[in-house]
Amino acid sequence: LPPRAGKPYQTRVPAVDEDGNEIAGVFMPDAAVPLGTHVGWNQRAPKFGAAGMLGRWVGASWPFPVTPEQRQRDNDPRRSVLERYATKEEYVAKVKTAAEQLLRERFLLEEDVERVVKKAGELSLWDASRK
Repeated sequence: LPPRAGKPYQTRVPAVDEDGNEIAGVFMPDAAVPLGTHVGWNQRAPKFGAAGMLGRWVGASWPFPVTPEQRQRDNDPRRSVLERYATKEEYVAKVKTAAEQLLRERFLLEEDVERVVKKAGELSLWDASRK
């Protein structure tokens, strides 16, 4: 003591796809059939102190624009919800397929598949795209 500064270490971050979502790992249905960009980190808000530092155990999500018009207006490079999934039924079917694959791989239980598909059918973000 006191501690001595050692050799700097490299910070490593996962590779991401065109939406900013990680490309490695087990993809739960909300990551396999995304409605937004999801990250496992989040910066602290200034009102909590240590502004800009990483919060512990807190991730963040940014929803995709709902319509192509919203994407263009906001200059968002990510495809909109409606450009990804033509109908809510198509979206729910893709979620079901992803959940069933996870069931076969033993990452979900059978009763989880039903819950995941039900939740996907109730998402207000999708319904907002039809208003």
